[in-house]
Amino acid sequence: MCSAPAEAPAADASTLSKRPVRDRAEMRAYFPSPYSLAAFTAPQTGAAQPHYANPYKGRKKVLMINTQERYLPVHEGKYFSSGNHPVETLLPLAHIVAAGFEVDVATPSGDHVKFENWAYPDKDPVIAATYERFRDRLESPLDLREVVKQGGLSRVAAAKDGTQPAKATEDEYIAVFVPGGHGVLNDIPLSRHVGVLLNQALATDKFIITLCHGPACLLSASVALMSASLPELEHALNFVDPESLADPAPNPFAGYETCAFPDAIDRELPDIGYIPAPMRWYVGEALTQAGLKVLPSPKLGRVHRDRHLVTGDSPLAADALGKLAATTLLEAYGDKQG
Repeated sequence: MCSAPAEAPAADASTLSKRPVRDRAEMRAYFPSPYSLAAFTAPQTGAAQPHYANPYKGRKKVLMINTQERYLPVHEGKYFSSGNHPVETLLPLAHIVAAGFEVDVATPSGDHVKFENWAYPDKDPVIAATYERFRDRLESPLDLREVVKQGGLSRVAAAKDGTQPAKATEDEYIAVFVPGGHGVLNDIPLSRHVGVLLNQALATDKFIITLCHGPACLLSASVALMSASLPELEHALNFVDPESLADPAPNPFAGYETCAFPDAIDRELPDIGYIPAPMRWYVGEALTQAGLKVLPSPKLGRVHRDRHLVTGDSPLAADALGKLAATTLLEAYGDKQG
């Protein structure tokens, strides 16, 4: 779950097992332990329904890029049954929509969005309403390959049946939103298509909004600058194992400041059975090696803006990140109705 506890475990949580729970749908795959779920999830977020007095009324959109992969490989030949974190996805989304911006959903090849459903706050009205609003788009997202083929952020993506829009809309997307969740580490950070869009955003002053493990998407900016003929980049979904890229291209986001989920916490998660074994690589380390400055989070919930990059460190930052993203977009586009 790209998460941390909203509060300390209840007094009787110490009686719960710290052993990861087998996911019977996949060999050697595991859900978080009962102890970690009691510590790190809750039925409500406590967030109020977002409201913005002067919402945007134009046609520009935000493109949300989600993971379509559930099983994250970790050490010991095991898999973590993951996906996008529902709070990190739906709470910022609620703010963006309340601010008047429509959102398209895309995954690397158009497969449906995978969620860490065990982290879903099933008594939270904001989360529930946002999920229902986007349910069809989450189950039938755009194919990111087609989004790129049709011009990326500057054009409308082709429909799933292959039909083309009557007229390309310039500057269709004014921001890219990449939610977190450990599952994001599967198919987003080293996707050439994600990298193409992020580099396009960087070159055209569009915003990038991301949190928790989502900032690993910034690694894709290097992959997009590498030769597509490299054997490491020949995979069907343009995803490669980070260990196979020993000498990536310089990262265009080098020098940027970003929040991210602390590596120190990720290293502790196997001890309580949140993940079944140590991770194969860590977001903070990878971003630092790419030249970014990962900001410390002495207390989880930090958000930060560096130029057009808007980031948060965890699910505890989801509400604040949504507010920062919404106000930032309104500041830039609120008086532009086109």
